[in-house]
Amino acid sequence: GILQAAIMPALPSELSSLAISAAYVPAWGDVAGGDFFDAFQLDNGEVVVIVGDVSGHGEKVVQETALVHYGIRAWLREGVAPRLALQRASRAFKEDLGRAHATVLVCHYDPASSTFTWASAGHPPPIILGVPFSPIMASGAPPIGMGVRSGQRQASIVLPDNAVVCLCTDGLREARVDKGEILGTPMVKTILQRELGKGFSAQKFLEAISA
Repeated sequence: GILQAAIMPALPSELSSLAISAAYVPAWGDVAGGDFFDAFQLDNGEVVVIVGDVSGHGEKVVQETALVHYGIRAWLREGVAPRLALQRASRAFKEDLGRAHATVLVCHYDPASSTFTWASAGHPPPIILGVPFSPIMASGAPPIGMGVRSGQRQASIVLPDNAVVCLCTDGLREARVDKGEILGTPMVKTILQRELGKGFSAQKFLEAISA
């Protein structure tokens, strides 16, 4: 209960110049899963957002999730770049997760330059709306806990005003909708664009998917 609440913290509605919105619906009812997210502001005004998913369910995976979450969070608090935080995690947790593995997406935003940087360890890349081109998403690397090095690369983009960045786990893109079809990234983008002008929030977005 308490530990799971810490892994899914209540986020502020705004960090620096960013509006923040988050929502979570467990796929397994009351069974604890390995999803986690976090967002916080550094002393210099820059913003860090983390989204991750540790494989498995139950009490053990909650402990493993807290280990990965707060280890990465501590390194990012030190000012470590996203890909370097994932490099440290792949070295530090290669034995602590047992048979589990963790996919993690780490994002950093610099309000002074409007630069958004991300690195992924086996996690779906961000969905970015409001840019006049399709950003290159080749910033991925293997999940943490697979016995191989991760965090080899990261990507950056300058976000224009009113850009929207959506971070999620596989559970969103793989959600079953009409006739049992998988939602998929194109439909996620379509629903995002449709809902943005309606007093958007992450919770309303999830409700629109399930409607």
